[in-house]
Amino acid sequence: MASGSGGFSICCGDGYGEDGAVRVWNMADGSLKTILNGYGAAINVLRLSADGNMLFSSTDYGGLNMEGKPYLWDLASHTRTVLDTSIKYVSFGPREPIAALIDYDYSDFSGSLYLLDTQLGLQTPLFKNREGYLGDAIFSPDGTLLVAGSNIWNVQTGKAIELDQVGVRAAFSQDGSLLAYFDDDGVVIWDVKTQTEHLRIDADNNYFDPIFFSSDGTLIFADNKLWDVQTGLLAADLTPPRFTGDFYPMAYISADSKIIAIADGFGIRLWGVPQS
Repeated sequence: MASGSGGFSICCGDGYGEDGAVRVWNMADGSLKTILNGYGAAINVLRLSADGNMLFSSTDYGGLNMEGKPYLWDLASHTRTVLDTSIKYVSFGPREPIAALIDYDYSDFSGSLYLLDTQLGLQTPLFKNREGYLGDAIFSPDGTLLVAGSNIWNVQTGKAIELDQVGVRAAFSQDGSLLAYFDDDGVVIWDVKTQTEHLRIDADNNYFDPIFFSSDGTLIFADNKLWDVQTGLLAADLTPPRFTGDFYPMAYISADSKIIAIADGFGIRLWGVPQS
C-alpha cells in the first residue's frame, strides 16, 4: 500500500498473487481510479511520488512478475518502465525528479544505494557493495537527507552519519527535526540537529512494521499503536482485531493526520486519530 503526500490517492497491490494487479483509489470518496495490470505474483513493494504521478511497484524478489522485473509507472498515461531485476526499492524525494534507488544481490545480501533522476534516468552512486541489509530509503521532508541502512546521507555531499541498527522502516517528522526507527530494543526517536537520542519507546521491534509521525509531530505510529513523542506513553492501540502476527500490516496516515489506513490481511481499515 502507498499514498501520496497530498492524501488524494492510495495504491494497493495484490498481496496474494490472485490477479497480480495494482489498484489506485481516491481517498476522498473511496472510488477506484484505475487498475494497473502486469503482475502474475504477489506485490509487496509500492512507492508513490509526492505529486502522485509516478509509482514504483515490485514483487518480493523483483523476479516473480510476468516479465521478471519491477516497474516504474506513469499514472497519467498508465505506461510503465521495466527496471532491472536487481532493483528492490525506489523511494521518491519531496523534490521531483530526485529519487533513491536500492539494488540487491540476494546471493550474499549485499546492496548498493543510488540517487536517481527519474526524468533523465541518470543514476549517481552513493554507496556500493555494502554487505548487509540496506532496507528501505527514506528522504527528509526538505530532501537534503536520506536514510538507508544504518546511515543518514547528505544528498548534496554524499557524506554519512552512522546510526545504530536501523531497521527496514524509518520516518522523519514533518519538520525534519526528528527521525524514528526500530532497533533491537524498540523504537528510537533521534534528534537530527543534535545527533542524539531524543526518546526510546518500548515497542515490539518488528523491523518490517510501518512507522510514521503525525503531521504536528506529537504522535508516532509504531507496532500498530500511537505513542506520545514527548513522553513515550501509549496514546491509542490500533492493532487489527484479527491480527495474528503472521502478516506484516501496512499503514499510512492522511496529510491532515486525521485518518490512518491499515491493511491487515483482511482488508483496509480506516482509523480516526485522537486529536489534542
